Amino acid sequence: MFARRTIQWRACALPSWRRSRWLRHATIPGNPRRSTARSRKRCSPASTPPCCRPAHAPPRPASFDKHRKLIAHLDEVIALFGSKPLYSDDLAAALGVSVRTLQAATHAVHGVSLHHYLRLKRLWSVRVQLMTGGDGLTVKAAALGNGFWHLGDFAKSYRLGFRETPSETLAHGRRSFHLAIRA
Repeated sequence: MFARRTIQWRACALPSWRRSRWLRHATIPGNPRRSTARSRKRCSPASTPPCCRPAHAPPRPASFDKHRKLIAHLDEVIALFGSKPLYSDDLAAALGVSVRTLQAATHAVHGVSLHHYLRLKRLWSVRVQLMTGGDGLTVKAAALGNGFWHLGDFAKSYRLGFRETPSETLAHGRRSFHLAIRA
């Protein structure tokens, strides 16, 4: 039997057809088919995109610090926007950077796209509301208040992210709320 060699890669933002191109030419130590000088030159660390480098490759410290500061400012701007709809153009304009720079920063710091990061922030906001909510709060009101207009997609994303339904979180929150009032 042949032993299967695997390489750990970071989460990649490239489409699968481009990612497979980079993976197809990856140099695997001890693999005679991929040990030619041409394939080594093509897959040198300088020519490989950052998202396709092995997970143990250290990030560049100067740009990472800049990105981390930008994400901290992004979090402040998101808090200022409140329940208003968030658009990447508006956020980039408020921060004074391009949309591409904002996308690169969220990918460098958190490993996800800007859109996914904003969605996670809104999901956490709903979760906090549901955990601290009283008797008058409903799942629908919390979801709509945080910009989720399609409640089925919201419930699916919430369950995938937190391993419980929004109504279960609300029930736990109400139970702890009533216990705190009685104490």
